[in-house]
Amino acid sequence: ALSTTGQPITDSRNGIVKPRINIQAALGTLPCLFPINLGQTINGSLTTTDCTFTLSGLTRYVDVYVLDAIAGQQIAVSMTSSINTHLYLVNSSNQILDDDGGGGTNSRIPATSGFFPIPATGTYSIFATSFAASAIGSYTISLVASSYSISGRVARSNGTGVPGVGIALTGSQSGQTTTNANGDYSINATGGGNYTITPTLANNTFIPINQTFNNLSSAQTANFNATPAATPTPTPTPTPTPTPTPMPGAGIEGDINRVPFGVGSIPGFGDSFVNGLDLLQYDRFQAGLDAPSTGVGGEFQRMDTAPAPGDGCIRPDDKQRIANYIAGGSSTWIAAAGPTVQAPCGINPIPVVESIFEIVPETERSAAARELRIVPVSVEKGALEEIRLALDSQSNERGMQFSIDFDPASLEFMGELGIGVNANIVAGEGAPAGTVITANTTEANNGRISIVIDAPTPFTRGVREVVRIAFRAKETAPGRVSNVTFSDTPTPRFITLADATGSASAARFTNGTVTITDANATGVEVTGRVLTPDGRGLRNATVSMKDAKGIVRTATTSSFGFYRFDGVAAGQNYTITVSSKRYRFAARDITVGDNLADVAFVGLE
Repeated sequence: ALSTTGQPITDSRNGIVKPRINIQAALGTLPCLFPINLGQTINGSLTTTDCTFTLSGLTRYVDVYVLDAIAGQQIAVSMTSSINTHLYLVNSSNQILDDDGGGGTNSRIPATSGFFPIPATGTYSIFATSFAASAIGSYTISLVASSYSISGRVARSNGTGVPGVGIALTGSQSGQTTTNANGDYSINATGGGNYTITPTLANNTFIPINQTFNNLSSAQTANFNATPAATPTPTPTPTPTPTPTPMPGAGIEGDINRVPFGVGSIPGFGDSFVNGLDLLQYDRFQAGLDAPSTGVGGEFQRMDTAPAPGDGCIRPDDKQRIANYIAGGSSTWIAAAGPTVQAPCGINPIPVVESIFEIVPETERSAAARELRIVPVSVEKGALEEIRLALDSQSNERGMQFSIDFDPASLEFMGELGIGVNANIVAGEGAPAGTVITANTTEANNGRISIVIDAPTPFTRGVREVVRIAFRAKETAPGRVSNVTFSDTPTPRFITLADATGSASAARFTNGTVTITDANATGVEVTGRVLTPDGRGLRNATVSMKDAKGIVRTATTSSFGFYRFDGVAAGQNYTITVSSKRYRFAARDITVGDNLADVAFVGLE
């Protein structure tokens, strides 16, 4: 039987209120599926050999067109024919989101005019059929999307426009254009997508290096300031004491990268951007492979970041602050200041294995095979789980940085908010020992986390678990599938290599999903966490639950100390105990009536 779902809709042509219908039972398995893309027009026909489906007592011939759409995109579908037509827009759960029919030979979604907003990223189906039963005939179907312009100007500091600058559009759609004689440009992008605008021109640097627009829903402006790269003046007579070439301005704290990233970088003066390449250059300085320049705006001043703005001593907290700048994004960056040469405390090197810079070069690797992906996971509503990221390693990756977006209405991050090391975002099983994870969770309640991964040695070849993030599926999650996606705000995504140059690598970043299911129908769920005395999650502890008959079930805690028992019989009493080699725990007696969460245990010294 068919069932209604969601809010009813009103046909704007005749004012008739229609229920939204779940048509899974009506559709069954359809072999007549055809892909359709935005901007495409297709000529088809309904014939007696087409698929059929029955809805509201009418059996009709149908062609089904499938498209992948992004949340927020605005689309319109039209169908014209000599017969009376009917269109349905259906989501991946086989629910009708909108339809139009009965008005003659032309159908449109939405009816009459405008665009339909895609509610969530995923696969959608367009059912092209007739209004009357068993009608046949040819038709034309068209799919369009609203588009918006991203425009702006590239200029010098004195306001003069810069012509001939390449403007690249990347993200949900790719494109490129060039600034005109006045430095102006404009490029169109489909609404609802996530995009990054990046300018390029040889021997120039740009501020900002790029600009990102997520869920594009209106025209946007992206202006850039271009600065010609300075050319160091050669010294006529060699001298045993090198003289640092002056740089314009003090630069940015933590910006010590010597490898061009983007365009127009000046070796020795950074690239006006704080990213994972700066962490690699920090290690090269500490290993003695390079020597930091001194003086105002020199590499030593920009490397000495902690305590802000520096104290003349290089220690591990300087590197951690650079990682915090990366995770926090450009809004947290500050101008370089503080001592310009090392203080009497001297440099305190961080141990670095020199051989990491002598491994197989990137040119001999398969960059196309390098992929960082969010591993799909399934979890019950109200339960605790981990989002895991896996790397297809080519054995020379040492650092990663990226931002992750998720739906805060469906998923809840379980850690504290802030910038730095977070107890609920930890290195995965495949990360090298000593890997440091720096996170920006200040926007976690709004569905955004940024992560910086710094490994002391390269990842080994193969599929390696990189990081784990603790979260809970909310009881009130609105949908069954929740998307978890990579983004570039506030931390742009890329992977750094441990080759001789410490360069950035091309890589694929693959999004994932969290499938949220209803609670176990055969019983209830008991979940909780095992903590150390100072409040950190304790992994590999054994949690035992014994019922009144003496039957014992056991579970092992995860990386964050979480445990879970499924299918627990309600209405009974249980005793839960925890065993660990390091701590003692007091037993707890509980009565289970419904799902129980946050049954926590804290270790005793």
